[in-house]
Amino acid sequence: TAINQMQQQMKRSLSALQGNWIGHGSEAFFSEMNDKVLPATNRLCKALQDANKITKQIAQLLQQAEQDAAAPFQAQ
Repeated sequence: TAINQMQQQMKRSLSALQGNWIGHGSEAFFSEMNDKVLPATNRLCKALQDANKITKQIAQLLQQAEQDAAAPFQAQ
């Protein structure tokens, strides 16, 4: 998915920086990325995947309900 691609790109960029950026600023940045940002994006990805699954289930239920409601009015 697009979100997974974004996560992979972010991890590649982070990995490239880790080998080339040193100092207190880099330590704080990498700490925040690894401890907060990456876990938050993982949670977001999971939540969006769950929302996608549930939305598809709701759409199927509504479609079935519409078909069931229309059935008595259709010519036989």
